[in-house]
Amino acid sequence: MVGFSQSGVEYFRSTLSQLVNESQNLTKSYQDEIRKWTSGQFDNSTLVLITDSFLPKFDNLIDNAKNMIYPKEYKYVHDALVNSLESETDSYRHFRDYHISGNKTEDDISTDLLSLAFQYEQV
Repeated sequence: MVGFSQSGVEYFRSTLSQLVNESQNLTKSYQDEIRKWTSGQFDNSTLVLITDSFLPKFDNLIDNAKNMIYPKEYKYVHDALVNSLESETDSYRHFRDYHISGNKTEDDISTDLLSLAFQYEQV
């Protein structure tokens, strides 16, 4: 990643901003579904199905983030984005597994991963 022009840096920032926006919108949509579940609008099995429909969308965001071209001085920003997306997505997988198995450890892991994702977002 040597010799990034100013336009290359601007392209990275623009792409980064776009991915962050997509991530925020997807997270908001998923959290809206969680609120519906919390308020009793649907049961655990419906939540599992909804989660299953969201996971590929998060995986796609991760792939897009991993494939970004970035200036080497922005590697830490790129890595934080990828790590945040991966932690958030893994959190939702464990949350899903908790609702299938009832294993409280899965819920605890989910919460820890979501906290980790938030820490990465702070970068």
